[in-house]
Amino acid sequence: MTAIISSDAQFSTDERAALGLLSDWMIPAGDGMPSAADPEILARVLSTLATHRAVVIDGLQKLQQLAHDAGVGGPLQLQDASGVVDALKGSHGQFVSVLQSAVAASYYRDDRVLRGLGLAARAPYPEGNPVPDTDWSLLDPVRSRAPFYRQV
Repeated sequence: MTAIISSDAQFSTDERAALGLLSDWMIPAGDGMPSAADPEILARVLSTLATHRAVVIDGLQKLQQLAHDAGVGGPLQLQDASGVVDALKGSHGQFVSVLQSAVAASYYRDDRVLRGLGLAARAPYPEGNPVPDTDWSLLDPVRSRAPFYRQV
């Protein structure tokens, strides 16, 4: 059996460029932090968006149409993004929502970003994080309840 791997090959060069531009517009580089269009971060964004390919392609087509209607002759540029994205929110809110979620999740998974925020760039376990003891008596009403499921 072959495994299907999600990759940036789901999108054309122009689509990847537009998604990179939008990612950079959402989270630009600054104060020693990378942009969301950094190649490593953008690769995660594209991988995440590949699972929503139809929504993304439809949104990018509408984005290009809005850019053309706004008088942007060539490819969308960073200075054009704000007004076009605002117009896109009304007609293709699902695309904007999926894009925002993918960019934010991918950005804050990057080790450089975590270190820049003063956080440990590691998984929370096995080193562990302190977890307060739980009051197990809260489960007493559940434990004392008669079973309500059917025996098999």
